[in-house]
Amino acid sequence: MFFSIDSLLTAPLLFDAYLNLGLIHRLLKELSKAEQLYKKAREIAVSMKDFDKEALAKIHLAVCLLDRGELKEAINTYFEPLTVLKTAMRKHTRALYLHYYGGACRSAADWGRAKEYLREARDLAKEVNDVGLLSSCCGELGNVFRSEGR
Repeated sequence: MFFSIDSLLTAPLLFDAYLNLGLIHRLLKELSKAEQLYKKAREIAVSMKDFDKEALAKIHLAVCLLDRGELKEAINTYFEPLTVLKTAMRKHTRALYLHYYGGACRSAADWGRAKEYLREARDLAKEVNDVGLLSSCCGELGNVFRSEGR
């Protein structure tokens, strides 16, 4: 794909716009539309050669699958393949990834991995000073312990 100077400047903005529109449609339970928008965001990230943005789009695509109840597909298609590359992600993206993957592991009754990922996500959220994500990680970690019967 050939880029002009204008497209190089606007690509990050378009990525953010598609991701935000996808979130809106996901929250409205319009999951097919959300998935289309997240795929477009991923295409833009790939064309920019921005691995972190590509990972972020894949995380959102996985969340769409989780919202549909397709836990196994979300884990196999997005979460597992990203595990190998998680250290290449920016800290905030990695925290978000581990938060959602930890929640998926809890849903799959994989308590050990769920706690490991959520603790790591919690620590990263503290490090990047994202109070909302930190709160979500702590709440999800509590859900793991509750699910375990503790």
